Amino acid sequence: MNRKLFIIISDGGGVNALTGVHLDEQNYINFFKSPEGGAWKNDEILVFNNNNFSLQCLSEFLHVCRLNGTAIDYIMMVYCGHGFTDEYGNIQFQVQPQINLSLNEILVTVSDIRLLLIADSCRAVYNLHEGGRIRGVQQLFQPSDERQSEIYANICRQIYNELIMNTPQNMKTILFADSYGETAAENRNGGLYSYQLLSTAKNMIDEFNERHQHTNVRYYDGDIISCHNIASRKVSNLTNDTQHPEIYWRCRSVAQLPFVVCPNWHLQDLGE
Repeated sequence: MNRKLFIIISDGGGVNALTGVHLDEQNYINFFKSPEGGAWKNDEILVFNNNNFSLQCLSEFLHVCRLNGTAIDYIMMVYCGHGFTDEYGNIQFQVQPQINLSLNEILVTVSDIRLLLIADSCRAVYNLHEGGRIRGVQQLFQPSDERQSEIYANICRQIYNELIMNTPQNMKTILFADSYGETAAENRNGGLYSYQLLSTAKNMIDEFNERHQHTNVRYYDGDIISCHNIASRKVSNLTNDTQHPEIYWRCRSVAQLPFVVCPNWHLQDLGE
């Protein structure tokens, strides 16, 4: 299958630039490149971390893929940065200083492609004042050890891809760090929602590995909806019920897009 991961980091620039979004960037990349996070390869990951994403970037990329006969089966898009709701109720992402991209524009552009969009941004009406310095951070996922078993990573990729292809061809899942009218908090570890989402994934991996010690299940997986629901409750509690992460759009399909896969190493066909 042909899949692409867009990491879009937009700190807004200037003296009030968001600091936490760059922490989110590294945490997300480390997780997605880990075997259990889908074992995404470098050539599958596109990072826009200098306030430099645009609808044209996305449109031209998809156009070139189609011309080359390499149409995309799945796009995962992670946006961390400034956001707001305009006076017409449209969700806007400030992808560049003074340049906004609406959620509707993204959906039209990828209408025929599976999409998972994770947005850690504000949804209050009109532009918001966000930002601040962050020091002494804790990374949830360290960069993958290149010596780690390539066989295991390939097994994870295969399972991850199978789970994606079991979903409807144009499936859309959109998750927000907050609900309409709310702001998205960040602390010393980056965006509160992003950190809790990845923390949930880490805990899930540990739990699955523990289960493997006592069961003969070939693999366990955690879909993105399940991970979001757990993280959502954590964020609501941590913010004293002022931030409520939301499933903005989901498909009623039984099959949901994966977020965590954890094979039982001893039950895999290693091709030997």
